[in-house]
Amino acid sequence: MKKLSLGKSNSANLKWYLLGILGYVALAAVFLYFFILPEFQKYDKLIAGQISMEGTYVDLVDLNITSAIDSVKHQIDNLKQLRTQFEDRLLNGNNFNALMPVIDNLSKKSNLTVATLDPVKSVETVKPKYIKRSITASLIGKYKNFITFLGKLEANPEWLLVEKLRIIPTKESAIYRYNLIISVLMESSEDEK
Repeated sequence: MKKLSLGKSNSANLKWYLLGILGYVALAAVFLYFFILPEFQKYDKLIAGQISMEGTYVDLVDLNITSAIDSVKHQIDNLKQLRTQFEDRLLNGNNFNALMPVIDNLSKKSNLTVATLDPVKSVETVKPKYIKRSITASLIGKYKNFITFLGKLEANPEWLLVEKLRIIPTKESAIYRYNLIISVLMESSEDEK
């Protein structure tokens, strides 16, 4: 009978030993998963970043200087082309007063009524060699017609820039008054400097 009871206590102890070992293994796995594994992942990312930086450094050392010069020349050509396009849209000479009928005509083509259209006396200098002259306009009409007018301003061969815009409702529904300042860029002449 003693043998039988000893076997039961050994099996009970064996269960506790196995449970203890299982708990220790689980605790070690949790520790590895939450504390050690993230550090290994960070280490792997840092090593990959270092390899990438070394590759970049080698690429920079091996840079072909003639291709860099060609790239700069290409960028300079693009900038010259953009400058030419910009200067082509400048108002030529002293044709500022000729813009009044142009804006009036664009308004009529857009089905807007011109209430006022007046030049602004002041001239603003835009460095290095340009000036900006402005026109105040007050137009009346529907919003969709005003959007058409803005499209026509943008398509105009000269720069016609809307500086300020104020939309005021009128007593009639869907009809608004559009008070705006339209500016034009032109090369400055010696007497305007």
